[in-house]
Amino acid sequence: MKKIIILTIAALFMTAPIFGTVYTDPTDDLDSAVNNDNLNFTGAEVTNDGTTISFTINILADIQSTDWGKYMIGIDSVAGGDTNGNAWARPISMSSGMDYWFGGWVDATPDNIQLWYYNGAWTNTAVYTSTINSNSVVYSVPLAALGLSAGNSFTFDIYSSGGGGNDTAIDALSLSTPTVTGWSEPYDSGANVSSYTVPIPEPGAIFSLLFITGYLLKRK
Repeated sequence: MKKIIILTIAALFMTAPIFGTVYTDPTDDLDSAVNNDNLNFTGAEVTNDGTTISFTINILADIQSTDWGKYMIGIDSVAGGDTNGNAWARPISMSSGMDYWFGGWVDATPDNIQLWYYNGAWTNTAVYTSTINSNSVVYSVPLAALGLSAGNSFTFDIYSSGGGGNDTAIDALSLSTPTVTGWSEPYDSGANVSSYTVPIPEPGAIFSLLFITGYLLKRK
């Protein structure tokens, strides 16, 4: 009986609520010179369960059949950062100061996400494996890998690009008009960024878990 109670309590705490924010992006915001449906965002969702943060990137075309796209995320979470570029040295920047960079692809797995951190220079801190669906790709990492905890806020942008080392941001989540008119044209997110705050668990939810835990232990 005691073992069952312990397992039940663990399950209660493991099923913490998942908090999410949905972001939309129009599908008519790519210039005709670079228009490719597998690089065209329809939106994104950021969720976290108190331990892991996930970025779901939604894309117009089937990225499993047209799989040469690259999908990247720039994050500004602390003072400083790279104001002129990114870890992959693509013509993409965040003038507010980019601190973290996800560089990912969908034509090979596992270990198809690189997480980089900027501290005067870019360092590849970890690799992860994405979840790839027909029209979306999900990047999930521990909150701690981004230096985040409950109550922290950050701004970010999500970019699509091609396979060339000098390919730019063909689409950007946080801009509803064309980013560029050519493949190697520089793009700066500037003030066109999205924001996310890691929620603080509501006291009521914590109290409920503690109450149930106490009740189960009392019955043992």
